[in-house]
Amino acid sequence: MTALFTPTDPASGGSAVRPDGRLEWMDLLRGIAVALVIVWHSAAILMLFDLTVPTWLVDANDVFAPYRMPTLMVLSGMLLNRSLAKPVRVYGWGKVANLVWPWLLWTVVNWLVLQYEEPLWDRTVWAKSYLWFLYYLVILYALAPLVRRVPAWALVALPWAATLAAPTMDAQRFLFLAGFFFLGRMADEHRDVVERITSSRRAWWALPIAVAFSVAFALWGPWRYEGALAIFSVLGIVTLIRIARMPAISERARALRWIGRNSVVFYVSHFPVIVAVVTFSGVVGLPVGATIPLGFAAAVLIGGMLAAGRRFRPIALLFALPVRSEKRDSTGRLDRMVSAASGSLIGRWAIPAAGMIALGVVAVRLT
Repeated sequence: MTALFTPTDPASGGSAVRPDGRLEWMDLLRGIAVALVIVWHSAAILMLFDLTVPTWLVDANDVFAPYRMPTLMVLSGMLLNRSLAKPVRVYGWGKVANLVWPWLLWTVVNWLVLQYEEPLWDRTVWAKSYLWFLYYLVILYALAPLVRRVPAWALVALPWAATLAAPTMDAQRFLFLAGFFFLGRMADEHRDVVERITSSRRAWWALPIAVAFSVAFALWGPWRYEGALAIFSVLGIVTLIRIARMPAISERARALRWIGRNSVVFYVSHFPVIVAVVTFSGVVGLPVGATIPLGFAAAVLIGGMLAAGRRFRPIALLFALPVRSEKRDSTGRLDRMVSAASGSLIGRWAIPAAGMIALGVVAVRLT
């Protein structure tokens, strides 16, 4: 597996690369983002039970809101080109096994835990639960082959511009985060530029701007999913990458890197665990101040146990299906058909256009 960026001298804040080709700063950044999601839900779930959460805690979580999900989207998008390089069947089954399966399975778990009034097939159940991020990734990876010939900058700018006319908040959120997904793809295509920016001391110039925006967002916002403000999230992500690349930080954050490598486990499992903790706290009369840290600790502990248990097949099946061998599907009729269609004159224009139209339709109708 090829590393996304060229490794540089660790002493200057370079990109440490694991033997399997993974960049450690990406694992760390993903771990930080997932941990922040768990922190937020540790407090937010209480509000589902009509419990009062201290205002200062809500404001503190809002400080990180402009960066949590955009960061996860950028990191996912940075893996897109590597996925698209695989044979069509390998690409498709990989997404079914690693995205569609955990999304469907844990949607059912969530439906049972929260005892939805709506039937399981209702769109509210599968599109608006805490698993909406996986749902968005399923859609984006499904549409990505159609728009692979569209310039990356257009796939960033057009969704952000479309947030201005989005008819619903859900559509606005999808378009806003789609821009960050394809920003990750663009970052992968210009890895040398990203390497220079995030390894330079000039990256620190983004820090005061990101901090000022975070404070304003928490005090006078929130201004959610507005494409015109996406630049502030970008500056925050640049700052986070610069911090994650620091050897002193990376060495002391092995637990977060491990969470990042097992992010899907912590992401899908934390919500039901916290719901169980809140329910238990209500029965025994624990105060909110004790319930929030208990919920966070339980989510991390149980998530860690599940992640460690993935070497056992029954536990592994909770988070992914077995992936087929790439060699078996490396040459096939489907790949030749797709290559011929995309290489034709019509395919060069019609397929990307259809993909862009589908992106807009999905934003309005399926989110």
